[in-house]
Amino acid sequence: TSFQSDIGQVMIEKTHIIFVYRIFQEICNNIIKHAHATKVNVSLWMHEQKIHMLVKDNGKGFDETDLDFRSGIGLSSIRQRAAMINAAITINSNKGDGTSILLAFNAA
Repeated sequence: TSFQSDIGQVMIEKTHIIFVYRIFQEICNNIIKHAHATKVNVSLWMHEQKIHMLVKDNGKGFDETDLDFRSGIGLSSIRQRAAMINAAITINSNKGDGTSILLAFNAA
């Protein structure tokens, strides 16, 4: 696991802290349960009054358009929680090529 941040102190709206925490927790849970990754990189940075959190793994990845793919509660809860705090969420994954999830939310 690696972590990079160019933010000295992450300032998050008090009402959003638990949502960001739960999103990150679910991402980690999905990596552990499904990705079988050997590397996870977490990056935080600030751009245009938004905090960006990128979590990338080198796991097995998935293809949401694959007929055999069944999206579970984890991905939907990540998207729902992001919507509840007006955060942008981008999930990119390819079979055999890992997954990256970018969350961008307003700084306090």
